[in-house]
Amino acid sequence: MNSISNPSPDPNPLEERFVSLWSRCRRLNDRVIALEIYSSLVTLYTAPQRHYHSLDHLSRCLQAFDEIAAFAAAPNEVELALWFHDAVYTPGASDNELKSRELFMHWGKQKLAEPQTALIGELIMCTTHTTPPRTLDESLIVDIDLSSFAAEWPIFVQDSQNVRLEQRQTSDQQYYPAHARFLRGLLDRPRVFYSDYFNQRLEHQARANIQRILATLPYQNL
Repeated sequence: MNSISNPSPDPNPLEERFVSLWSRCRRLNDRVIALEIYSSLVTLYTAPQRHYHSLDHLSRCLQAFDEIAAFAAAPNEVELALWFHDAVYTPGASDNELKSRELFMHWGKQKLAEPQTALIGELIMCTTHTTPPRTLDESLIVDIDLSSFAAEWPIFVQDSQNVRLEQRQTSDQQYYPAHARFLRGLLDRPRVFYSDYFNQRLEHQARANIQRILATLPYQNL
């Protein structure tokens, strides 16, 4: 009688990607801790209050990263910063990036070299979008985080609605003026995207999307 073995489950590509990345940063196989960190991140990114800052947003960021990984000076560090940049997200809070950085430091300070953890922490903080990036890698992570602004219009509208859903506790009178200021701040820059790669490919579409949504009813007369 021939025995039929049960097929092993298909590997999770996102999980294997993180395990591989963590091992490259650690420069040794540290699968157990990598899986623990990955599980923690997935739990955070799939929390029910997340509509935009979700696992889908992270996956889209990683896809954008794959386009520019060869240009980055420290690609592993940029990618690991992307994994953590929205790990902590409380709608309306001003310290999400800081707490995401602190979470990364919790995992990284005992496992990674100090200069490496410092660099990744700085890259995470760049996604506050409060100060211009100083290096190419900082430009790349900022641009990746904003790359969804250049999505096709129906996707951009859905993203905008998902961002609003995350802040449904905020009144329209508070939300739309604040969001309009952020959007106009992007338009007021010489370039929405700092890096040449994303500027050349996404600038026109991003500006068109922002201008178009600012002309919709909720933003009019603000």
